[in-house]
Amino acid sequence: MNWALTGWVFIGLGIVLIIVLIWGIKVSPAFLRTLPFTKRLIESRAETVECGRYQQIFLGDNLLSQTYPGLGLSALGALPVFLDGETLVDGNSRVSSPSGEILVFAQQILQSRYQDGFSEPLAEDLVRIGPYGPTPISFIAGLLPALTRQPYGTLVLLGDYGPQASLAVKAVLDQGGRVFAAAGSITSQAALFLNVRDILLGEEVFRVSEVMLPDPQKTATILVEDILRVLLILLLVIGAGLTMVGVL
Repeated sequence: MNWALTGWVFIGLGIVLIIVLIWGIKVSPAFLRTLPFTKRLIESRAETVECGRYQQIFLGDNLLSQTYPGLGLSALGALPVFLDGETLVDGNSRVSSPSGEILVFAQQILQSRYQDGFSEPLAEDLVRIGPYGPTPISFIAGLLPALTRQPYGTLVLLGDYGPQASLAVKAVLDQGGRVFAAAGSITSQAALFLNVRDILLGEEVFRVSEVMLPDPQKTATILVEDILRVLLILLLVIGAGLTMVGVL
């Protein structure tokens, strides 16, 4: 068996399915694999606003990581999901990261303006951008007092971050808040898996914006991912069976 050819077949099949589902067959979100994470996150954010508590959205330590490429960009891509009308009016949301690059892009996303490499100053934003510290360790050291001074109802962890995030998790859980983590790195998964109920692992960390604000294109890509996953599982099972009977 030519494994390289098999890989190209799967890539080609994925492209064909995406084209068919986007421009041919319209897929309803009802056909998608649901994530309890999404429902509980929406409920927690609503309760946080209703109770007058704060919510913290952490976008990770690095924008670009050689070990985990794409995590920083995925966090920024998911940020607009958390900037709905209720959040902007409430004024109790905080966006933070030790990375200056991430904070600059987050500010541009928040203001929705970027022209000729310069963002014109707007009115004071109701969503605060918090640096807290320039390095991951100093950032956590600056974030912990902020988490304990004010009642936080929701903490969302996105992007590329390390085990030190567990300190922020404990601070929020101790005051009765809820934590939602998209853990893309091995260290963050190991640190949070036993303490965080709502946690996304593997490829699911890139699906936060897709499942919370589905549109036809995003719906099609998610469904194609699930179709290819099922086909791959079936091929592995069939291959294992043929190997056992001596055909392969």
